[in-house]
Amino acid sequence: LVGSNEGIIERSSARVKISCKGFSGGLVGINEGIILNSYALGEVSGDERIGGLVGENRGAESLIQKSYSAVRVSGEKKTGGLVGKHADGTIESSYYDEETSGQSDEGKGTPRTTAEMKQQATFEGWDFEEIWDIMENESYPFLRGE
Repeated sequence: LVGSNEGIIERSSARVKISCKGFSGGLVGINEGIILNSYALGEVSGDERIGGLVGENRGAESLIQKSYSAVRVSGEKKTGGLVGKHADGTIESSYYDEETSGQSDEGKGTPRTTAEMKQQATFEGWDFEEIWDIMENESYPFLRGE
């Protein structure tokens, strides 16, 4: 969706199949801004700084909040289910499917099983009235209106 984010990405989604050298994520390559209520599905592969949602999250003001990824991630180094390299900033209430991603890393998003990712209760504090919807036990969350 975006190579480098220094602004605000909100209520966005991407279905991807990406193969590159590095700094690649299902939604953003390098995040120095804000990502809210967004997600990515698909596959991302490369050498380093490869993440399901973001390749590298950096900058004291960077924020990833209420977002997730269900992306198959493969890379040589600095890979992660949600974020490949978390250099700085904040990640809050954001998850990734550890079974789909093939990753299991804490501190760069919260890992959950595929079954847990398809249950609304996993996404505590998310707005399922106005922003998100889910078909319980059948689908990952999706943005209302999709």
